[in-house]
Amino acid sequence: MDPNAPYLPPVEPTDNPPAAKKRSARKTIVLWIVLIVMFIAIYQFTAPTPHARHAAPEPRTDPWSSFLYGFLPALGLIALVILFLRRQLLGGSKLNAKLEPGNLALADGDLGRAADIFGGLAHEYRKQTTYAAVARLSLATALMRQGELGKAVEAAITVERAPGLLFGGDVRTMAAIHLGMLYALRGDVDAATRWCDDARRRLPRGQQRTLTAALLKIAEVLVLARGGRRDDAARALDRDWHRLEEALTVTAMRKAWLLRAWCAAADPTRGSVEPWLTMVRAGRKGELAWLGAEWPELRAFLDAHDL
Repeated sequence: MDPNAPYLPPVEPTDNPPAAKKRSARKTIVLWIVLIVMFIAIYQFTAPTPHARHAAPEPRTDPWSSFLYGFLPALGLIALVILFLRRQLLGGSKLNAKLEPGNLALADGDLGRAADIFGGLAHEYRKQTTYAAVARLSLATALMRQGELGKAVEAAITVERAPGLLFGGDVRTMAAIHLGMLYALRGDVDAATRWCDDARRRLPRGQQRTLTAALLKIAEVLVLARGGRRDDAARALDRDWHRLEEALTVTAMRKAWLLRAWCAAADPTRGSVEPWLTMVRAGRKGELAWLGAEWPELRAFLDAHDL
């Protein structure tokens, strides 16, 4: 196998197998104790006593006490489930809070700091696969904007291969979109096309389909433009332009404005490129230089228009 060959999507839709986990002795003991206690409690509630057949009638007891005694194991189990769910929700909130400084660094253009924060979080959450994948996906974004396309590909592949992630989950779908965009920017249009096609297969299973579909459309247009099919790229943008405007942030739309200018420059019938370039220039100068890092024609276009 060629080590330099592009990493391609799975032939069949496949969920990633979970990582083999070795439980600590303490966790195993605690689990067994809980199970034994629950079994004994349930058995004592349901099993008759040996002398129940010949014993004298017992005095009447409080029905509420009997009810609580009988359902105490079930109530304990429900409490454990609620505690588990609460921990999961709090875990997601804590992760978002820790990602925030990195996201702000991205917004401020401090890409090195953003990459350091996201990389640190990926390491911190290395034993929590989903959280680590979210952090590493953000790392791929930061590396991509730095023009470190090769390192961004490696980060996105790590997310795609992360143990336990579902084929159609939002995280793996976003990893596929990243890989489609990155391979297109690097000039491997065939691999980029296959990743975009695979991301579209995953899309119906996701939870945030409107946003994900808009980002996927940008990646697909980028693949068309990189392959020299500017007319097709322009038509694809025209077809879904209002949906893109509705779903995407300004940062994501700057890529769309640049692609519209790039397509219009090759077709005079599409009018002047200046309206689109004016909107691109509203951002920081050089902010989109990463798009031309390994795309000589686009890099020349960016330089020619002082972007």
